[in-house]
Amino acid sequence: MHKIIKSISALQDSLICQLREISFYIVKLKELGYTNKSAMAQSIEALSLFLVNTSFNQTKYLNLVAKLYSLKQSVKEKYKKCCEEQQLPLETIGTTFEITPQTTINQLIEYAEKNSINKQKATDKTKQKLYELISMFAKLASISVVKIKSYEADFDEYDFEILRFFALTNAYSIRNEKIKRRIMEFSHLALNLREKFIEILNSKYGEKQNAQISTSELKGKAILVSGDDLNELDDVLQAVEKSETSISVYTNGPLILAHFYPYFINNKNLKGHLKDDDIKYLFSTFKGAVLITKHFLQKIDNLYNGTIFSNKTISFSKVIDIIDNDYSPLINSALKLEGFSSDKETEK
Repeated sequence: MHKIIKSISALQDSLICQLREISFYIVKLKELGYTNKSAMAQSIEALSLFLVNTSFNQTKYLNLVAKLYSLKQSVKEKYKKCCEEQQLPLETIGTTFEITPQTTINQLIEYAEKNSINKQKATDKTKQKLYELISMFAKLASISVVKIKSYEADFDEYDFEILRFFALTNAYSIRNEKIKRRIMEFSHLALNLREKFIEILNSKYGEKQNAQISTSELKGKAILVSGDDLNELDDVLQAVEKSETSISVYTNGPLILAHFYPYFINNKNLKGHLKDDDIKYLFSTFKGAVLITKHFLQKIDNLYNGTIFSNKTISFSKVIDIIDNDYSPLINSALKLEGFSSDKETEK
């Protein structure tokens, strides 16, 4: 088990390594007066991802790492060209490890583990902990940005600031006290993002209000939406309504928040919220189809009942991907499954 966890950590590090180098060159290009919004947006999207399960889709993972490697090479070359044109000294970072279509998961793990060991040797323990904090805060801020972009596609005012903050993990010579100050400063940015997101939710779904939340199962076909992405829940509910079926939709986990917004309270197909004391048991026994939203972060290894769908960029193995926000496979699956045979009051 320890080896498996170590391997997942190494693979997460291989993503972080590419993003760390990309952020370095994006900052350098910005200093030279060049902004690549597309590169920043792609980096923020990738930075928002977490690997928490060992059973992830390896092909999707390798494709993403290869894409980031290509992006890194692109911004690096642009930086070199800018330095040549402006006759400025060139600063580069990174390793000579090349990612190709033939690169395997095991090769990435081996590279990431070696890179991690070398970094630990070159960095004191306090700085290592500070770098971990930077990575975590940058990831959480990126998740907020990605969620905001699901409502406002052109929202990019924080992209560079997040990447500039994340680029601190490249600065081995920077004093720990300065890093601590930057972390404190970044916390204000993260708070602004959170407030911005709340404003968007209130604007779209109405001000939260007190509500009675049903935890019962109702007779009939069913869909369970698990995670914390309200816009995906909204998309599912709209798709069910357009399908003109009588499928009951239930939430799970942080999506309990939906039941406090007037927009969702008034939706006839949203029937309740199911307890998740044991999410593996809930997923395995649910009589309908399950959707895992993009930022679902719970571990569900070795849980495959053939009815789990996913919106995740790097989905779990053996789940069915939602493509281009088309929820018809999810709805069709729910219609084919038995559903609940009778009403059942869940213990509170």
